[in-house]
Amino acid sequence: MTWPKMMFSIHYAKMRRMSITKFHPLIQEWFSKKFGVPTEIQSKGWKAINGYANTLIAAPTGSGKTLAAFLTCIDTLVRLGTEKELPEKTQVVYVSPLKALQTTFRKISLNHSQKWHN
Repeated sequence: MTWPKMMFSIHYAKMRRMSITKFHPLIQEWFSKKFGVPTEIQSKGWKAINGYANTLIAAPTGSGKTLAAFLTCIDTLVRLGTEKELPEKTQVVYVSPLKALQTTFRKISLNHSQKWHN
């Protein structure tokens, strides 16, 4: 498995949705317990990102933009880790626009990293 190369841009209105079932079972379980079902922004964002498209997500606060963008990265890390193919080097750099988001993702990663790493 390799990281996708971003090749082209798309328009949001043309996008189809991607189901949470396309993610690793650990991701599906965590997401379903924590959030229930994906928002429209998330399912369309995942489809674009997994289609190797450069993707800009602009939506109201609380619509799920952060997980729309970041869950694909988490899924790739989990898949590489469970396949014992995750190199011991930086794989994702996430620049958080808000300290609150940074704190949230730090808590999520600390709470779940041991479970996902094993």
